[in-house]
Amino acid sequence: MFVNLYISFALVAPFVSGFSVPTTTSNQLWTCSSSCSPIFGVRSRSFSLFAKAKKKGGKGKAKSGSGDSGGSGEEPSFVDPSASAPPISGTSVKELASSAQLRMGKSVEALQQNLQTIRTGRANAAILDRVVVVYFDVPTPLNQLAGISVPSSSQLTIEPYDKSALADIEKALIESSLGLNPNNDGNVIRLNIPQLTEERRKELTKQVKSLGEDGKVSIRNIRRQAVDGIKKLEKSSDISKDQSMDAQDDMQKMTDASIKNMEGALDKKEKDVMKV
Repeated sequence: MFVNLYISFALVAPFVSGFSVPTTTSNQLWTCSSSCSPIFGVRSRSFSLFAKAKKKGGKGKAKSGSGDSGGSGEEPSFVDPSASAPPISGTSVKELASSAQLRMGKSVEALQQNLQTIRTGRANAAILDRVVVVYFDVPTPLNQLAGISVPSSSQLTIEPYDKSALADIEKALIESSLGLNPNNDGNVIRLNIPQLTEERRKELTKQVKSLGEDGKVSIRNIRRQAVDGIKKLEKSSDISKDQSMDAQDDMQKMTDASIKNMEGALDKKEKDVMKV
């Protein structure tokens, strides 16, 4: 009789706002939401220990997904911070130059960050920055789902805040372009960083060059937008032709300086990759 009353209560409870029914198999609560099933609600967990981890309620196991260098097996691509920004504009040469300089600086920084995700023969937690796991239907960066440490120069340790995500993180690592085999002991994942083969070094060098070319394209696009703005000022007679030419020359110097900074970062990364 008690069982029948409990089942009847469970059938009605999800439709009562704010009510929860305890399970007999765990200490967790099954709560009802707007998308819950007719009998039981969608299980929810408290993520107070890791506020940054994102979760979307729903049934079904979390699965690994793709990111710039995680989950897809593809080579990392340059993330251009100015790609989604509105075109450069300004009412004076000074405003145009200031805007262009700011964006070029961000592009250089973006390239440096992207280069850190390409591994060398030494352990570096930054190589995992672009690995993404689809966690409860939400693509989430790995570094928001787990603590990453470097116990030695040849190993990385990944400790998920939620142990149920271990298998999905492991799968994302396997499918990434890192070329590393994760070791999952049920509590943490260890990544041993082997010495790079000559062939792998050459492949990584190609990735470095590819990122560099994309970064330079970003700089040139910023220059083009700024020059177009300068020409508009000349056309509207806000500045003279000589002032326009001087401003364009200055913009070219700014472009050359930014590309030189990129080339310096690229040369350093290539040497790190090729260093035995």
